[in-house]
Amino acid sequence: MYTETFSPTSNAYGLVNIEIGSGNTTDDFSAIDWSAGPYFMETAVDVSGGTNYSVMGTSQLLSVPYALYAKTSGNGAGPVGPAGTNGTDGTNGIDGAVGAVGSTGPQGAAGNDGSVGPTGATGTKGVAGADGIDGATGLTGVQGIQGLPGTNGAGMPAGTVTGQMNYWNGTIWQPIIPAGSGAVLQMVGTTPTWVGSLSIGDPHQGGLYFI
Repeated sequence: MYTETFSPTSNAYGLVNIEIGSGNTTDDFSAIDWSAGPYFMETAVDVSGGTNYSVMGTSQLLSVPYALYAKTSGNGAGPVGPAGTNGTDGTNGIDGAVGAVGSTGPQGAAGNDGSVGPTGATGTKGVAGADGIDGATGLTGVQGIQGLPGTNGAGMPAGTVTGQMNYWNGTIWQPIIPAGSGAVLQMVGTTPTWVGSLSIGDPHQGGLYFI
């Protein structure tokens, strides 16, 4: 009806413990109809860990009548009893250690440049500023102090001979020697000097020449 295998390791006393129904199998343990018994259990072992089994013995599986009734009583039409209270939550286990940080992934490809936005409209021309107010007229300046009256020039020197020429040397009048008409003068520096006289009949009689 049902077959399963185990691969346990014995303890220091040579004992092994196995749980029927939890071994390696291709059968369905829950499909066994225990009410269709009797059933027998055969145990075999290969101490070398292979599949050359030796039968250790066979014994009948004796079912408990009340256990069989409990298995099928859930299918009855009787009223369902109240649900039991929830058990207390177990204590939280210790948090596991934080795992190592993973390696950094490769850098993603650069995104495409966005398109250039349209040029904005030209702003309106600002209003011209008003002309500034003319500044106030400045005050009239104070009249300057009147200059001192000049001194009168020196008169001609006394005893001036008629026809004698005189000049102002910056301080006084000086006669030009010799006196007489028709004198020809030459300027030496700032001083006129007589160099001769024109005679009668000279085409320039009466003229004065400064050479």
